[in-house]
Amino acid sequence: MGGFWYTFAISVVLAPIIEEVVFRGILFPAISRRYGIVIGVVVSSLIFTLVHINPIQMISVLPLGIYLAIMYRRTGSIYPGIILHATWNFFVLMIAQTSV
Repeated sequence: MGGFWYTFAISVVLAPIIEEVVFRGILFPAISRRYGIVIGVVVSSLIFTLVHINPIQMISVLPLGIYLAIMYRRTGSIYPGIILHATWNFFVLMIAQTSV
């Protein structure tokens, strides 16, 4: 099972929606209310990074997580983050496909 379209559906469509709802829509606001915005950004971004188990991937995921949390804070919406996250994953997928 697999193939390009399966990977596309999971990584470009499903994962950004689920991850933005969980990390920016639920986790970030909960941590921020209790410990403040800076701690909310840092902790939610670190957890987001740790979920992406690959150490090489973590290098780019941490700054992305921080940016997505700040974007959510400024816009008050997870939708811009979903779009950016999906775009990011699309480019990563395209790079992976062309390097194989």
